[in-house]
Amino acid sequence: EKRIAHHLIDCLEIAELNSFHLREPISSRKYTVIKIRTKSGLVGYGEMGKASPEDLAHGRKIIVGKPASAHEVGSK
Repeated sequence: EKRIAHHLIDCLEIAELNSFHLREPISSRKYTVIKIRTKSGLVGYGEMGKASPEDLAHGRKIIVGKPASAHEVGSK
């Protein structure tokens, strides 16, 4: 059972975080969409205000290698 649980956690490990900087054409509002991919290929998206390259690099350091199920991982 422990091997199976460890394998499932390993599959949910965050492998990469990519970002896409966007600007709405009418309001000119700038924001960033992030794409998070796990080792098993699951993908999730999120949206935030404009993020700097430094902020994104810091975010990568915090979450890459952590399980996607660790919902508080980005708040530390």
